[in-house]
Amino acid sequence: MAEPSRYVMYPVNFLHVSSSNPRFRAEINQALNWQDEFDTIWLSPTNNPQEQLMRLAKLKSLSDKFCSTSLDLTSQIVSEIRLPKEKRSFKPRSVNPERYVEQGILVEFCSDVERGIYGGDRGAYKAAKRHMVALQSLVDQKQPELCLPLTCVVTYNGFRTLCSAWIPDINARTLQYGLEGDKFVCRDQELNGKIERICRSVRVGPHNFKGRDNSSQTFYGPGEIEGHIVEKKGVKKFYLLNMGRMMPPISLPKSVQPRSCTAHVFETNGEVSEPSDCVVGQTAELFTSHGMREEGGVATKSGILFTNGGEHDIPNPRASAFTGREVRGKAIVLEGTGTIFFELHRPEVLQLGSRNPQNTCYFSSDALSGKFLTQSLFTPPRFW
Repeated sequence: MAEPSRYVMYPVNFLHVSSSNPRFRAEINQALNWQDEFDTIWLSPTNNPQEQLMRLAKLKSLSDKFCSTSLDLTSQIVSEIRLPKEKRSFKPRSVNPERYVEQGILVEFCSDVERGIYGGDRGAYKAAKRHMVALQSLVDQKQPELCLPLTCVVTYNGFRTLCSAWIPDINARTLQYGLEGDKFVCRDQELNGKIERICRSVRVGPHNFKGRDNSSQTFYGPGEIEGHIVEKKGVKKFYLLNMGRMMPPISLPKSVQPRSCTAHVFETNGEVSEPSDCVVGQTAELFTSHGMREEGGVATKSGILFTNGGEHDIPNPRASAFTGREVRGKAIVLEGTGTIFFELHRPEVLQLGSRNPQNTCYFSSDALSGKFLTQSLFTPPRFW
């Protein structure tokens, strides 16, 4: 049996731990509120070195317990993955990818079957690791007023899962920062300031979101970021979620051959041009020749979709069939750009190599060119 590995995030270091004999422990049968325990320790005062040491010891103890439970859950789920759903010990909450909520933990399989945006499961595995790196970089900023989900990555028998503490208190009503339908909302000034400070501390700059109604909103972090405010027992907590794609994609030096992609053009009359090879970030001529602008890109199962159509334009059935979503008007799909989701800068590169904050949603392979997407690249898994 393959030896599983797990990564855990807590404010000491980024750890890798192994276990040679995982076994599902039936005695762990109560739904723990891991996040409440983590928040209590994370928000506790540290006025002197002794309190700091006590806080770190509690964090390590909780994180080790969380890792152990996540590993047991993953090993049990993977061992039954080939069984019919009615015969499994745990029933999935969703499929493609499969997600489970057990023992107060959200277990999500890292796979590329949902939209094909990573170019394969290998890319999805890398994206999970980048998620942990981003969380650790935020924790290292030591801003306890922002609560992050307790998270670990488990690799077992060829499968990888992203395990996060389930937060039952957040829902659509608590969302104060992030995508709400076709608009990006920033309702609470206090939360806005906290997110701006922590993003600037890791040298991540702002960018604009352009909605379908042409409304514009400047915000910090990745397009799928969520900020929630939960008030419980007189205590207000600020939660920051979906920060896995916080770091900007790696820019390739000019001496390196740029990444190529395939462009598909779908006309409104049903005609489809022959697929053409182009270079990621150097597609301005392609868009200009078809009277379109390279903005408003949305990730689909077949690539990044750009369209000039609105809700009153003619449907484009061939583009809709190709991308798996309703498309209206003329459309261009860039296939093979999934590396922008996992080939990301490490936090220390931004700290040492850049004076100015970098945008987290650059689409161009030349990350310093200032070209970025003005739409969320994909819909993240909701915690609510």
